[in-house]
Amino acid sequence: MATAQNIIDSATLKLGLRRQGTSYADYDSSANGDAFTVLQDLIAQLTADNCLHIPTPSATTDTLDLYEEQVRDLKNLLARDLINEFRVTEVPPPLMAEISKSEDNLDSDNNISMAVEMPGLSFSYKYDVTSDI
Repeated sequence: MATAQNIIDSATLKLGLRRQGTSYADYDSSANGDAFTVLQDLIAQLTADNCLHIPTPSATTDTLDLYEEQVRDLKNLLARDLINEFRVTEVPPPLMAEISKSEDNLDSDNNISMAVEMPGLSFSYKYDVTSDI
């Protein structure tokens, strides 16, 4: 679990928009409000796409009920969205790789893989929760 502000702080640190040890709210309160709006929009979109199932936070102090992996992916996707919002020109290649992996992780959360193995019989099927409804 993490607060909305924790997610913003992590994403802005990854992008080099603030220094370690400071909150982005303290560093640039106006831009922090913009980042929070981007986070709200991101969560709303991921919820609409059935990738997350949490309410959109109404304050930066709201705690998001997410697994650790989902928090990491949300931080990376927020960083992706902030690249455009804040016109970041230099993005570390390792961050771009993390963002790509996070996009795949949240998309793959809608898939259920099944495999049945019996002597003389083998079966596997990938079920896409969103399109096979």
